[in-house]
Amino acid sequence: MSEEKRPLEEIKDVMVIEDETDVSETLEMYLNNMDCFRNIIHSYDGTTAINKLANQTFSLILIDLNIPRRSGLDVLKYIADHEGNEIKDVIMVSGAFEKKSITKAMQYGAKHFLVKPFDEESFREKVIKTLGIDAEDLNVTT
Repeated sequence: MSEEKRPLEEIKDVMVIEDETDVSETLEMYLNNMDCFRNIIHSYDGTTAINKLANQTFSLILIDLNIPRRSGLDVLKYIADHEGNEIKDVIMVSGAFEKKSITKAMQYGAKHFLVKPFDEESFREKVIKTLGIDAEDLNVTT
């Protein structure tokens, strides 16, 4: 039996929580190349991210582990505490993951981890797996 895929029409807004401008811009480019997201919202620190998360729903959230003002794990815990069983689709991003951070992130509901540096193909694969969409439905541009 094949796993049911999520329709692209359900995929709307993405939040990118990343303090490094070049990485944030790369993530936005990769997301735009997938051609299935309506809005890409950026946050460069944990406190601002939590404020935005309190007021908007996102189909996908990319969180850098090491961000200013509140850590990526703090943001993920906020999501878990406020979403209950309806946790958002989250990918944690970092230059290095410690076992303790991975364990905590998984407890809070992170679906996948992306280690910097990464290429567009590995990024796209993580997004497809996290969202449960069919890669064949995408109009990928590069």
